[in-house]
Amino acid sequence: LEGGGGQEGVGGESRFGDAQQHGAGSGGTQLGLAGVNAARIARGEQPLVFPEESCHGALCHYITTSEAKHFQPMNVNFGILPPVEMRDANGRRIRDKKQKKQLLAEKALAAIEAFKPQIFGC
Repeated sequence: LEGGGGQEGVGGESRFGDAQQHGAGSGGTQLGLAGVNAARIARGEQPLVFPEESCHGALCHYITTSEAKHFQPMNVNFGILPPVEMRDANGRRIRDKKQKKQLLAEKALAAIEAFKPQIFGC
């Protein structure tokens, strides 16, 4: 993590391991981002935080904002993602669960795409 700030680590390996190849949901990203954030904090910079609209960000938000008294461990699910406007082109409320999940997934992917430059510097 020293030096030019590139993505190269020891022996020319990527600091992010397989995360770049396997997508933002892999364990490699979590470990890679933890390392990047440790370096950012050591330099006095703010840590990177996944957007709450993404699955990773929604789960992190849930874990860090839930009351300890009522906390229930869970895997990521559509219920912890922030709600999105569920209306069709005519302004009618979308009731189809599959369509709602598709909209939530599209919003999550868009949030990750917008966040990628902060992680990978691209």
